[in-house]
Amino acid sequence: MTQPRKHIAWYIIADVLISVLAWLAFYYARTVMYHYKFYTPPGFYLGLGLFVSGWVVLHFISGTYNRIYHKSRVIEVIKTFGVTLIGCLVLFFFFILKNPQDNNARYYNEFFTMFSLVFGFTVLFRIIFLNHTHRQVREGKVFFNALIIGSAEKADSFLKAFRSSHTGGFRIIGFVNINGQRLEGNLAEIPEYNGLSDIKKLIQKLEIEEVIVAIEKKERDTLTTLLQALSNEQVNIKMTAD
Repeated sequence: MTQPRKHIAWYIIADVLISVLAWLAFYYARTVMYHYKFYTPPGFYLGLGLFVSGWVVLHFISGTYNRIYHKSRVIEVIKTFGVTLIGCLVLFFFFILKNPQDNNARYYNEFFTMFSLVFGFTVLFRIIFLNHTHRQVREGKVFFNALIIGSAEKADSFLKAFRSSHTGGFRIIGFVNINGQRLEGNLAEIPEYNGLSDIKKLIQKLEIEEVIVAIEKKERDTLTTLLQALSNEQVNIKMTAD
């Protein structure tokens, strides 16, 4: 089934456009603050290129361009605030060191103007975009293939609670039985696989994105083996509570 997933490239393109818009809006705001006509000074376009590149690199380093369908809107706003603050502080101190003045009040005004523009534009896009991706998951248009690994009793208990909670976004398509117990109840409807020896091939074959570990306390030694086997796989690992 083809899913209408949004590619992370949209995030990057939006950040480029936001940076360009913020740069232009900042220069226009300066004409209002200092009462002169808008113009493009020498180095305007060079500064624009460095400005845009700097924000994209900063967002990349902060992990912004990872797993957009797993993002929390609240955490994304907080992260954006931190990244914007760091970026604007770097610019602020760069201009102070480059052009020191007796009274830096002008730089303070420009700092808060730049921060407000970048943060405001970026958060607005983030919220709109993530509202859309969350709605896709909630409506079942986008989902993640999930694999349960553990004992039959524990996994069946989890699956029963999972289905009763109507959790969207996950499609459980397999169960890896690590102790050979007979499948009953909810698990009987799911394809069964035995042992961890071929777990990597199974994850690739089923295109697994989420691994749910449901093991008993006495099987904790198996957890180390499992985590080692999955250490290089691009999957999210979740554990059921005791």
